[in-house]
Amino acid sequence: MKSFAQLETAKGAQYMASLCKHFGRKVPAQNDGTTGRVEFPFGRCDLKADESHLELLASADTQADLDKTAEVIGSHLERFAFRENPRIDWGPARQT
Repeated sequence: MKSFAQLETAKGAQYMASLCKHFGRKVPAQNDGTTGRVEFPFGRCDLKADESHLELLASADTQADLDKTAEVIGSHLERFAFRENPRIDWGPARQT
């Protein structure tokens, strides 16, 4: 199962780095400047940043775990980006 969210921001790479560094203290996380990944025991979130957006793709095996993954990533992003007062709306992942 997957869920997608996108935040319009010029600070996407900064927020992605903050998320990966924060979670990397407890779970596997990686960040190369344009993409990142955080792997929780219950799901994972792939991140992609460019000059105007931060994209989040949460995935998990169950709806409950997907909801938990989205909530954990979303709540932390809201705290890190509080100056922008972000609204993170998760929805179905785009088919590629």
